[in-house]
Amino acid sequence: MSSDLTASEVSVPLSETVLSIETVIKFIKKLGFFFLIYLFGYYEFSIVLPYALLVFVIINTKWRQEKKNKFRVARTIALGYEKDVVLETFQNELPAWIKFPEIEKVEWLNNVFKLIWQQINEYTHDLVPKILEPAIQSYVSDFKFNKVILGNVPLRVDGVKVYDQEDKRKIVMDLNISYAGDCYVTFHTFRFTGGIEKIQFHGTVRVVLTPLISKMPLIGGLQIYFMNEPHIDFDLIKATSILDLPVVRNKIKNTTMNVINSMFMYPNVYSINLTQGINMSKLTVFRTEGILRVHVVEAKNLINKDLFGKSDPYVVLSCGSIRVETPVVENCLNPKWDFWKDFEIEPNSELKIEVWDKDEGSKDDSLGHAKINVAQVAKIGQSDMPIPLQGVPKGTIYIRLTWLSLSSNYDDLHTALLMIYLESSLNLPKFSKTCPNPYVELEVENETKASSPEQQTCEPLWETGFTFLLRDPKKAVLNLRIIDDDSKNKMGEVSFRVDNLKNETNMDLKRHTFFFNKPFSEASICCSMKLRVLKNDSLEEEKDDGDAPKPQKKLVKQESNISTVSRKTESEGLASDDNETINSSFDSEDDTNLGKIKLSLSYSQQRQKLIVEIHEVDLIRKRSQIYVKLYLQTDQQRNHRKKTKIAKTKTAIFNESFDYLISNVDLNWTNLLVMVKTDKGFLKKNLGRTIISLQECGNLAEPFTDWFDLRSKHEEHVYHLIK
Repeated sequence: MSSDLTASEVSVPLSETVLSIETVIKFIKKLGFFFLIYLFGYYEFSIVLPYALLVFVIINTKWRQEKKNKFRVARTIALGYEKDVVLETFQNELPAWIKFPEIEKVEWLNNVFKLIWQQINEYTHDLVPKILEPAIQSYVSDFKFNKVILGNVPLRVDGVKVYDQEDKRKIVMDLNISYAGDCYVTFHTFRFTGGIEKIQFHGTVRVVLTPLISKMPLIGGLQIYFMNEPHIDFDLIKATSILDLPVVRNKIKNTTMNVINSMFMYPNVYSINLTQGINMSKLTVFRTEGILRVHVVEAKNLINKDLFGKSDPYVVLSCGSIRVETPVVENCLNPKWDFWKDFEIEPNSELKIEVWDKDEGSKDDSLGHAKINVAQVAKIGQSDMPIPLQGVPKGTIYIRLTWLSLSSNYDDLHTALLMIYLESSLNLPKFSKTCPNPYVELEVENETKASSPEQQTCEPLWETGFTFLLRDPKKAVLNLRIIDDDSKNKMGEVSFRVDNLKNETNMDLKRHTFFFNKPFSEASICCSMKLRVLKNDSLEEEKDDGDAPKPQKKLVKQESNISTVSRKTESEGLASDDNETINSSFDSEDDTNLGKIKLSLSYSQQRQKLIVEIHEVDLIRKRSQIYVKLYLQTDQQRNHRKKTKIAKTKTAIFNESFDYLISNVDLNWTNLLVMVKTDKGFLKKNLGRTIISLQECGNLAEPFTDWFDLRSKHEEHVYHLIK
């Protein structure tokens, strides 16, 4: 970095007189501090007090110096000297192959900002209070801006990335922006005046130019929002400077970030209309391009963060301000969640995955994290693979991702996305002399959403939208109610069958007016709706390619040693029997049989679940008080025990179903161990057992039912499902 960088070069005019005054003030403060220590000793106070005060002053001075250095670096980067900062930081440690490509920069745009910054400064003087003041007043009711001055150092755009879009009606770009200027903001709240200065801000803002039109200015409007939380820092001045401590600053900073997130963090969007006649708020509601279906299956080999016992892991899925947590699995390093969530998410975005250890009474510990590029999942349609966790020595999380595109074909209707845009209402009733504060409440399939109240009006302009994921759109009914926020009285209600949208062109209902039920039949609401079917394009392609019928399955038995999980090769299976039907596995002529058990097996690819249903047990020597135990067996290890109820009669009919959360890959080396026992007597005696290989169970879309031989431990068989 250039050593002769002066204050005038960074547009912060400082005179020598001001510098000398600051030096005198610092000297007086230090002199007063040492005089205070002298008074402690003179009046024979405890020596702990001056030492505690000294430690506090040293820590506070060091913290302020570090913050000052960070601001100096941020200011230098904002002025375009980031290369000098990196070179000064690493000096001669940088290898020669590291370059600073200018092609990713937009210096011409930064030069434009320098030329028009004064006009931007004047424009934001009124714009910033107009945008931020109502949001801040939801936290602090009497908050009001006094002065907003951006200063002389302009905003800087460090780089621009433009995405390739299938939708040619819009342009999507990400701008890496940074600001570390001489901004000066004052405000009034709680009967005192405060302020902030030296604001540092950097992050990636997404700008969407939509819709593209064929007349000037060629762009209908802008949508501006953040996909990731930006970084912000500042110094407090005036009355608020007495609160300039780390704990208080963090509280103020968190409140500031909550305001920014509520307005600019995805899926929240700030829209700017550039062309008359374009409804940007309506475009924002109908901007959804698809749904990302996330299935958090399990994790393996997580690190242990607890001193006693094992970690209690849970997963956090996030994109923008959307944040979803799975349930906590206690005391487990190989947890299984089987958690499902649908995200209304943009293809050009990232899904963050964080695994945490739940700790009561203290901060949760990180067990690793990962990021998913949604664009890649949308391109291939489905992703099903283990993901290594980053930031930790070991650990893997197994997640299935499916991209569901939106279709307007009613023939594909199963699950769907309902998008609703509310425009306005007319002739709402009054319950008193003053106008009501109405809000809209919508309910579909036991899910309820509501708008913000409009203040004192009988003709509210809503201009807001909602989306609902529907499990059964053919039976779904939309219940729409308008309620007075003060009295909670209903001001109108109407119901609409979602299935009726099939009669509209492309299942779009445009600017339809609904009149409410009696006694408020004169009141109405105008809204638009779209129904889009969720469709997995990758599965549709597989269906088109898979015209040939799949071969059926059959069960054969093979002698096996319990020491290892036996595996049958394809050639052995094909040589055993050429019949394509399923033959019974019960051999009544073999005198080593202890009986038989009737089971049904099936596997759900979507939910990654093995379903085992126990129907009945038929023993050669009839017993009462019997029950069945199930184990998943891998290399002599028994896991996930399941147990039926005790059948008290000799006719042992159970009809109980159990399911195991297990991936398709793990089925290849897993057996199902079935044991029949009696609860009669002092010892729980084994009455027979059988082992079923699950290697081919992943192909059992429909339940397979059969009788299986029960053998002793030394004469048991392993049953294989083969092609």
